[in-house]
Amino acid sequence: MQEPLRIYEQFPRREGRRKSLLEIEHALNRLQQGESGVTLTFDEAVALLIEATEEYAKSPAGKRGKYTPMPQTWFHQSRYLDDRSCWYLLDRAEEELLTRRARANIGVWRPT
Repeated sequence: MQEPLRIYEQFPRREGRRKSLLEIEHALNRLQQGESGVTLTFDEAVALLIEATEEYAKSPAGKRGKYTPMPQTWFHQSRYLDDRSCWYLLDRAEEELLTRRARANIGVWRPT
């Protein structure tokens, strides 16, 4: 079955591969049994996990390095069903960095 591997490769951290692949298979089974509130086919469950994993990898939450959860944890906890707007919330350090960058650019002339 190649689908769990395809999903695993989309995740921003690639550690604990064997356990991660097992948790992805469990997640696919849970989705097919109606975990999301709707019973999904196998292909729909795969599409949902790929889409959620790709979006998570692009979000600030997926780019936090060692603070990004391990893939086996993320799939075991069904984090793919989280409110996706939470993935875009910034922590204090990220907000301060963006503020400093914005202030550093005030009054900077750039040719058009």
